[in-house]
Amino acid sequence: MPIPPRDKRSLYKTLAFERKLAERRLRATVNRWRTVRVDISPGSWKQFLAARAARGDQRALHRLTGRLRGPAIRSGEKQLRTLSVRSQPTSKGSVVHNLAGGVRLRESAGSIELLGEVRDDALEQLVRVARERLGTKSITLLGPSKIRERLTEMAAAQGLEIAQERER
Repeated sequence: MPIPPRDKRSLYKTLAFERKLAERRLRATVNRWRTVRVDISPGSWKQFLAARAARGDQRALHRLTGRLRGPAIRSGEKQLRTLSVRSQPTSKGSVVHNLAGGVRLRESAGSIELLGEVRDDALEQLVRVARERLGTKSITLLGPSKIRERLTEMAAAQGLEIAQERER
């Protein structure tokens, strides 16, 4: 279709203006997308645990509350003895001992806690490690009453002096 030169010039100006306008709109849209931050990371560890606990995850809830769950032996004595077992320090400064038979113990600030399943052999190792690390003077037994009774018998057989028993 033939277009006269005068109309052709105004048509090109109109098309150039519309192209620039479309580029500006597109640039503005892209800049809006860039400023909107898509956060796919869970954030910090505590935020991740809080989100999981809000959905009803019991493990996350127990982690957030920070309560000791297993039976433990605590001593007021500040000086600890060395233990010749391969151990792993945790981020909170406690030490997790991996012992024979799949027994795991967490040691922190004058207390030793049993992690995992409560079995007689695990309780015996807990008492043995408590004797090696905390000594025999005035220890405190923590845990449910049935487990405390078993711990009391084992501790008395090992010669530990029990100062107090407390239920968690």
